[in-house]
Amino acid sequence: MKKALIVSYNLVREGEGQMPLSIASIMAYVKNDPEYGYKFEVDHLPFNLLNNNLNLSDFENCFRNVPLNNYRFIAISAFVWNEYLINPLIQFLRKSGYKHKIVLGGSQITYANKDLLKIEYPGCDAFVSGYAEKSFLEILKDEDSDKSYYNSVLDFSCIPSPYLNGTFPLENGHKMLRWETKRGCPYKCSFCAHRNLENGRVHYMQQEKAFAELAMFKDKGVKRINVLDPIYNMGSDYLPIMKEIDRLNFSNAEFTFQSKIELLTKKDGPEFLNLVEKTKSHLEFGLQTVIPEEYAIIDRANNVEQIKQQLEILNHRNISYEVSLIYGLPNQTVDSFKASIEFAQSKGCKKITAWPLMLLKGTPLFSEKERWNLKEEVVGDFDIPVVTSSNTFNK
Repeated sequence: MKKALIVSYNLVREGEGQMPLSIASIMAYVKNDPEYGYKFEVDHLPFNLLNNNLNLSDFENCFRNVPLNNYRFIAISAFVWNEYLINPLIQFLRKSGYKHKIVLGGSQITYANKDLLKIEYPGCDAFVSGYAEKSFLEILKDEDSDKSYYNSVLDFSCIPSPYLNGTFPLENGHKMLRWETKRGCPYKCSFCAHRNLENGRVHYMQQEKAFAELAMFKDKGVKRINVLDPIYNMGSDYLPIMKEIDRLNFSNAEFTFQSKIELLTKKDGPEFLNLVEKTKSHLEFGLQTVIPEEYAIIDRANNVEQIKQQLEILNHRNISYEVSLIYGLPNQTVDSFKASIEFAQSKGCKKITAWPLMLLKGTPLFSEKERWNLKEEVVGDFDIPVVTSSNTFNK
C-alpha cells in the first residue's frame, strides 16, 4: 500500500488543535475515496510555528523518528509564513536519502509563475495549484505519471466535512476551531491573494453540510468558531446559516465573521445584524484605508458615507466588531495613515488592528512594486518580507 506524508508548518493558537482546516479538508477528501485504506493512506506531520520551544530549522531533529522512505510521497504546504523553510526542507530530505516524490502546494505555488516553479524549488517533483483536494488524490492514484503540475477543477458538492467524518476530531468543550461556508472572493483588491483563486469565483459549500457541522459543534460545546470566508455576509446562503445558528442556540459559543461594511446596507443587512445580536457574534471588517488616493490604487473602493452610517448603527446596537487597516500602501504617508485611524476612532470603533503591507505572489501590487518604489524588509518572525518604505514614506 502506498503511503503519503503531508508536512505542514502552521500558525496554531492554543486550543485550536494541530491540524489546519485546509489540511483536514484534503485528508477528508482523500479518505472518502473507496480505494483509501488498502491502496493508499495519508499521514500528517504538523509543526506549530508559534511554539517558540521548537527549532523548526533543525530538520534532523524534527524528522528523527520519521521513516522517510516508507512514504512514496511527501507533500509540503507552502505559505508566506513558512516560505523560508521550504527549500531547506527539500534539501534536507534529498540529503537524507529520500528517493521518492516531493509535492508542493499552497498559496506560494498557486500564485507563483508556473514556468519558474522548478527553478524556485529545485528538488521538487510536482506542484499543486489552486484548491488541492482533487489534485492531491490524482497524485496518489497516478504515481508513475511524469506530470509535474496539477490544477484540477473541484466539485464543491463533493467535499466531505473533516469534522463529520472524524478527520478533525473534536473533544467535548473544544476551545476554538476554524470553519468555512464558502471559498473565494469576487472583489479585486490588488494586494489580496483571494481574488486570484479560480478567477475570482466564489464557491459555496453545501448548506446541508454546514447545518450538520453546526449541530456537531453545538453537541460538542465548541467555545469559539472562527469563520474563514473572506467575506461572510455576501450571497444568498449566509442568512439561512445565521438563522440555523440562532435556532441551535449557541448561548455559550462565540462566532467571528469576516464581513464587508457596505454590504450591511443591502435589504437583508438589518436582518443579518439582528441575528448577529442574538447569536453572540463578532464582526471583522477589513477597511484598509479611507483615503481616496490610497484605496483607488489598490482597487478597494470604499464608500465612506455608507461606512460612517453603518459604524454608527453597529455602535447603537452595541454589536461587537473590529476594523483593520493596512500600513505601507502606495501613496500613503504617516499623516494619511493617522487619518484612517482617527476616522475609525471618531466613529466609535473601540478595536482597531493594523497590518503591514505584504506583496504576495500573483497579486497586481506584487508586479507594480517598482512603480511605487515599494521596498521590503524581513521584519519580525517567520522571515516574511513586508513593505517598509516607498515614494511617500520612509522606514
